[in-house]
Amino acid sequence: MYRLRSGNLRERVQVQEYTESQSATGTITRSWSTVHTRWGSVRALSHDERLMHEQLEASAVYEVILRYYDEFDIDTSMRLLVNSVPLQIRSIDDDDPQNRLTRIIAVEEVL
Repeated sequence: MYRLRSGNLRERVQVQEYTESQSATGTITRSWSTVHTRWGSVRALSHDERLMHEQLEASAVYEVILRYYDEFDIDTSMRLLVNSVPLQIRSIDDDDPQNRLTRIIAVEEVL
């Protein structure tokens, strides 16, 4: 269980989903669209660097806490945008009915 005071929800967190749209000419455009914007707490958990195919790849894992909302559907196909940094959602835990918080583990991958 995790506890959080509302004053700790300092970061603006955008929840985005991947969308496809088709123009009048038939061109398909794929992009990320913001579906929710919430105040949240963002905390770095770990950072990893590795050499893959002679290229350095880095990734960072974050814990993001958002206030729970009943109409707030979120899944691992979505991503978070925090300070213009995209974070891919890896897991979601919203089984805390007493505190009404959603805990998200997300990864920033830097190539």
